[in-house]
Amino acid sequence: MSIFGDGYQMSDRSKMRALALYLFAVSSAAFVAESAHAEQNAKWDAWLETGGYLSSERDRGELVAYAPLWQDDNSLIFTDIRGKLFSDDAQEANLAVGYRELTDDWIYGAWVGYDLRRSDNDHIFRQASVGLEVLGVDHDFRVNGYLPVSDAQNSAQGSNIIFSGNQIFLTGGREVPLGGFDAEVGYRLPIEDWFAQTQGQQFWLHAGGFFFSADEAPENQVGPKLRATWRLSNLAGMPEGSRLAFETEYQHDRMRDNQLEVGFRLRIPLSGWGDTKRACPLSPLERRMVEGLERDTDIVVGRSGREQVADAATGTLLSAVVQADARDNLQAITAGVGADKLILVDGTAGPVNGSATLTASQTLASGGTALRVRGVRSGVEVNAHLPGSKATLVPTCACDDIVSIRGDNVHVTGFLLDGKGASNDGINIDSGRVNFALTELTIQDTGNSGILGWDNNQGIIRHVAIQRAAADGINFDTNNQLVIRDVRINDAGFFGLGVNRRNTLSVDRLSIDGSFAPAILMVNGATDDGFDIGTGNVLTIAGSTFSGVFGDDLFDFDGVGNQLTQGSTGNTNAGAIIGDRLCNAPGVGAFTGTIGFEGGPALLDNQPPCN
Repeated sequence: MSIFGDGYQMSDRSKMRALALYLFAVSSAAFVAESAHAEQNAKWDAWLETGGYLSSERDRGELVAYAPLWQDDNSLIFTDIRGKLFSDDAQEANLAVGYRELTDDWIYGAWVGYDLRRSDNDHIFRQASVGLEVLGVDHDFRVNGYLPVSDAQNSAQGSNIIFSGNQIFLTGGREVPLGGFDAEVGYRLPIEDWFAQTQGQQFWLHAGGFFFSADEAPENQVGPKLRATWRLSNLAGMPEGSRLAFETEYQHDRMRDNQLEVGFRLRIPLSGWGDTKRACPLSPLERRMVEGLERDTDIVVGRSGREQVADAATGTLLSAVVQADARDNLQAITAGVGADKLILVDGTAGPVNGSATLTASQTLASGGTALRVRGVRSGVEVNAHLPGSKATLVPTCACDDIVSIRGDNVHVTGFLLDGKGASNDGINIDSGRVNFALTELTIQDTGNSGILGWDNNQGIIRHVAIQRAAADGINFDTNNQLVIRDVRINDAGFFGLGVNRRNTLSVDRLSIDGSFAPAILMVNGATDDGFDIGTGNVLTIAGSTFSGVFGDDLFDFDGVGNQLTQGSTGNTNAGAIIGDRLCNAPGVGAFTGTIGFEGGPALLDNQPPCN
């Protein structure tokens, strides 16, 4: 059985990190041990200790190297080096240097250390540590302090979205190192006086507490700690000073709740093998000069507290959540809530009638949607799984657009927009609208366009399906900057995707099927071309598929000065029926660049089939 529990397997990367830590500890111990052993009359020896612990929180393995750096009859300068591997793939190394002085009844000590931790999220944390100790034959007193020297690190893993009243928050967006202290007192039970067979054994009880805090942590980690240790000394076949210890520890705090661990430690001295015996055996108090340091298991890392979130697509602060369903007047709600709002529409009660008019900095989202949000303080992005079920929006009359965008920084996501064959547009975008996002939508059976926009707009359309639009699937006019990703347009009555003049358009993974008129229209007026391109447009068309029927040419260049970027590759003609030619580009300079098709042919300016 692994010390980390059944079924636990380390990744190759984790094994390499763990090996590096262990080799560091062992090589350092070997060096200092060799130096100490060079002193033939050394009173105190170096040792190695290995162990493993099973825990209700996380299991760990540990290797400790302890060695004197300088010593005389009553004083000792030593180093304590530790490498640790945790079952959640976290690793830690601790390096400490300490001083101990022996008196008649007590050992007084102090140490300073530097700790390095790689969390399970691959974040590196560092801290300085310090401790004071008083050791006796039957008693221990310790107090340790910890000061992080690393900042908090962003981490989506372990974060949560919570809804509280009419607000939405992100918690745990950052891993936060906590500083603080712990202290304990210990007492050795006189078991050798109680039981005849316990010579060479010790049983220690320790009780203490801890306090850790950070400004970003939602609350302090404070609580009690109890520890019990049973030690077996001078094991058969091993040199004097060898020891096997069994240990259990319990601690509690409000953040981590109850934690219990059990484990063992095996100590092996690095000198004293063979027949060599000490001329003068050490007293019980002298033997305690080489006790290992007792300190917190690792750098304490918590999660950050609650913070406001913004819509990741637009940057809109979601300062409040306004809820609506089929029983509400959606038009009045959207027109009156103001900026920086998440308008959450639940479809549980049925289709929602009425148009939505969105002004500046609003997000209109359906229930059951995974809305991507970003922590305002941390910058961490996560999916907020919105409560409720997917909503269908339907118009109240044929004159209405289902959604009208009349401001900047607007996001519409997660809906079925059903025009019932009677509405005007599915989504209508005014001129001059900046930073809009239309995502995760199905738009169907509109009386005019699926999406209609005018001039000077800038936005993104992603993961949208448009079907059976009476006019065109998507249509924008002049001087627009659009990014279109993973969009499917089926059975548009006029053309699939149309833009007019001086537009910058980036299209990736577009599918147009069964459009009986142009797929992309770039000039005023309608033709039966698949792509009817006017003057001065900058286009990227990549990874897209075209099928169905096109009445005339698939590509018809009616103007000059159009630019096709190098990214216009990987397109597919999936058996499209083309009424005339694949490419019609009369004259010189209709376009520069190439449109690449899988299996060919590539479309080049003034070269067949584009001459």
